[in-house]
Amino acid sequence: MKSLILARYIWKEFPGLIIISSLVLIITSLVETVALFFIAPMVDILVSSELDNSSVISKNIGLFLKSIGLPITLWVLFTIYIGLNLIKSVFQTYAYYFLLKIKYAVELDLTIKTFDDFYQAGWAFFRNNQQGTLINTFIREVRVVGDAFAGLVRSSAAMLQVIIILCVPFYISWQVMSITMVAAVLLAIPLLLFGELGHRFGKKNTSTANKLSISLQESFSMAKVILSFSNQLKSSKIIKNKYKNHIVATLKSQTFNMAIINSYSSLGLLSIMAMLFAANKFNLPLSEISILIVAFIKIVPLIGQITSQKNFMDSSFPSYEQIMKLRELALESEVKTGTKIFTGFNNQIKIENFSFSYNNSKNELNNINIIIPKRNMIAIVGESGAGKTTLIDSLLGFNQPLLGKISIDGKSLKDYDLSSFRKKIGYVPQESNLFNMSIKDNLIWAKVDATDDEIKNIFKLANAYDFIERFPDKYDTIVGDRGVRLSGGQLQRIALARAMLRKPDLLILDEATSSLDTKSEKKIQKAIEKIAKETTLIVIAHRLSTLSAANYVYVLEDGCIIEEGTYSDLIVNKGQFYNMVESQKFSTV
Repeated sequence: MKSLILARYIWKEFPGLIIISSLVLIITSLVETVALFFIAPMVDILVSSELDNSSVISKNIGLFLKSIGLPITLWVLFTIYIGLNLIKSVFQTYAYYFLLKIKYAVELDLTIKTFDDFYQAGWAFFRNNQQGTLINTFIREVRVVGDAFAGLVRSSAAMLQVIIILCVPFYISWQVMSITMVAAVLLAIPLLLFGELGHRFGKKNTSTANKLSISLQESFSMAKVILSFSNQLKSSKIIKNKYKNHIVATLKSQTFNMAIINSYSSLGLLSIMAMLFAANKFNLPLSEISILIVAFIKIVPLIGQITSQKNFMDSSFPSYEQIMKLRELALESEVKTGTKIFTGFNNQIKIENFSFSYNNSKNELNNINIIIPKRNMIAIVGESGAGKTTLIDSLLGFNQPLLGKISIDGKSLKDYDLSSFRKKIGYVPQESNLFNMSIKDNLIWAKVDATDDEIKNIFKLANAYDFIERFPDKYDTIVGDRGVRLSGGQLQRIALARAMLRKPDLLILDEATSSLDTKSEKKIQKAIEKIAKETTLIVIAHRLSTLSAANYVYVLEDGCIIEEGTYSDLIVNKGQFYNMVESQKFSTV
C-alpha cells in the first residue's frame, strides 16, 4: 500500500522521466537477455569442439552467425558476448543517470512545494511548529524520501529486468523454471512480511532526527545565552544524548535493511539448488544448464534488491508522512486573502471591536478600537505582555479575529490581497534580523530597483551612514548570520533603513529603537518625525518620553485599551500612561 502511494505520486509528477528510464531499462534487459543465448554455443564448443551435436540454442546461434558471414569459433562467440555486455553497460549507465534525475527531481519538487506551502500558511503555522522539525524536514526527510522514490524506481526496474531475463530460462524449460520460481517466491515471502517492522524503525529514525535538529537549532540560535551562562558543556551533553538516540534508531533501521539484502543473497542459493535439481531431473544439456545458472546469478540479486527496496520504502515512509502532514497543516493554516490589489489608502485604517485568541484560549486582545488616520503618528504603549505585538501581527494579517474587523477606507482588509497590502508596509520588528549577505544586498532585498543614491540617502536618514562608511568594505560588508557581526544598534538602524527604503504607505516600528543609545535614538526620532509628514506611522516604544510627537496614543493593558488620547492629555489626566512615564524618569533603563 505504501509503495502504491509513492508510485502514484511519482507517476503523476514525472511521467516523462519514468517513460524514458523504463525504455532505457527495457533495452538494457533485452541486450542482456540476448547475451545469455551466446553462453550455450561457447559451452558446447568447450565440451565437444563443434556444434553438430549441440543444443537447439547453439545450432540456432550457429545458423545466425553463418547468415551474417562470421565463423563459428570460441573467440567470435566470446567477442560478441563481451560486446553485448559492454552495450548493456552503456545503457545501464544511462538508466542510472535517469534514476538520479528522478531522485533529485523528486527532492526538488518536494522541497519547493513544501516551502511554498509553508509560506502560504499563516504565522500561526510557524508559531505552532518547532523550527528544528521544519528544518529537519528539508535537510533530512526530503532526502530520505528522494532515496525512497529512487528505491521505488530501482525495484520497478529490477522487476522489469527479472521478467525480461526470465524469458530465456522459460524458453529453455518452463518446467524447470516453474519449480525454481515457486522456490524463489516461497523464500522471498517471509522477508516481504517484515515491512511493518521497517516502518516502525523508520518512524523512530525520523522522530530522533527531529529532536536532534531541534536541539541543534536551539543551541545555535541561543549561542550568546549559552556562552554568557557558561553552559557549553550542558548544551553539548544534550546534543550528545540526542545524537546517541538517533544513532541507535538509525543503526536499527539501516542494519535491518542490510539484513534483508544479505538474507536473500544467501537464500537465493537455495533457489539455484532447486533449479539444478529440476534441470537434472528433466535431463537438460550442460550448455542450457549453464544459461540457467548465469540467468539466475543475475536474477537472485535483483529479487533481493526488490525485497530490500520494498522494506526500505516502508522504513522511509514516515519521512514522506511527516512532509505531507506538515504540508497539510500548512494548507489548513493558509490565510484567507481577498483579490483586490492594495495600492494605498486615502483616509484611515480602522480597527473595530477586534478580539483575538490563540487556540481559543484566553483572549489576547479584547474589543480593540483604534483609528489610524493617514499621515499621522499613532503610538501604542503598554507593559510587556499587554498585547502590543499581537495587535501589530493582527494588523499585518497574521492573526484572524474572533470578533470585529480591520478596514481600510471603509473596505475590509479581508477583501484585499494580503501580499499586495504587505508590500506597501514597512515593518521593523522588535528583534530585527538581517540576511547573511552584504549591507547593500539586505536593502536591495526590500526594493530591487533601489539606486545607490536612494540607499545612501536612506542610510543618512536612519543615522547609519557614518558607521557604514567606517567599515573597510562599506556597503559590501557581510553582516553575518542574522546580522551577528553588527552591534545591536547598528543592526536595528540598518533594519530601519530597509523598511523606510520602500517608502511605505504605513511604517510600523515595534520597539525599533530599543537597542540604540540615547544620542542615536534622538537622531532617529527626528528622522521619524520627518517621515511622519510623508507616511503613516505606528510606533511601539519602550521609552515613552520619545512619543511626544505622536498625534495619538493608545495604552494597552491585558489585551484591552484602558486609555487613549494625545500625549499631553494623557499626562494631564495622570492615569496609567502618566504613571508609566513618571516611573521611567527614575529608571536606569
